[in-house]
Amino acid sequence: MKLLQIPKAPEASTTYVPSQYYEITNGGSQEFKFTGRSGQHFGFSKILPGSSGSLNDMTAKATLNTDKILFEDVKLSVLRSHFQYRELLFPYIIEPSNNLVITITNSSGSTEKVGIQLLGYDAPYLKVILDKYSDQGITPPRPVFLHANEEISSNAAAQSVDVPIKSVRLKMVRATVKSDSDSNIAFSLKLNNVAVKNKVFVNQFNDEYVNGYANVPFIVGVNEPLSLTVDNLDSNAHDLSFLGECYVDQ
Repeated sequence: MKLLQIPKAPEASTTYVPSQYYEITNGGSQEFKFTGRSGQHFGFSKILPGSSGSLNDMTAKATLNTDKILFEDVKLSVLRSHFQYRELLFPYIIEPSNNLVITITNSSGSTEKVGIQLLGYDAPYLKVILDKYSDQGITPPRPVFLHANEEISSNAAAQSVDVPIKSVRLKMVRATVKSDSDSNIAFSLKLNNVAVKNKVFVNQFNDEYVNGYANVPFIVGVNEPLSLTVDNLDSNAHDLSFLGECYVDQ
């Protein structure tokens, strides 16, 4: 996966940071629909959420035209942690015939205001980036998200949380995990039932990727099971949400 330096934006390009803001009732859902300027394609490198309530009580599902699922049941706290300091290695491109639809569900117990902002690139800027890769004969990296969400039982010991895999071979360069009680959740990450990350607390895992990517990306094959083995040190059950940032292994 070879990366090129992102070139300076062309003069015809303008900042593309669309945002939407809605009030969502407890138990309700709201679609945030994003389209390119004048029906053109666009790309996003960050998804930045905000809310008047706890981001742990909001979950997101991202789809293209409500059809292809990018990820689902991911806590907004995961999205914030994952994109707060780092963007995707290459923008996720939304073609002209597609819309990016992010559906937010509120389970906070009260009505809350929620905002979603994208940091991205409009069509003229994307063309410059894609042309530079083409001139070098390099295929641009293609982002893919792995995701999982599950309730961890009270006092759980080695509860398995399966992460659904894709039909292509992937390189996972970083990931984010959040729960509603991070100090009580420890887990190991397993590939093919072998630990590729020994047991750590949630915050330890996230701190590894705050300022960078995995020293050696995990290769997740088509038929290789990926899972978290989770301990809950608390007598209360807690939700766990996982997002893995991957790229097609070319």
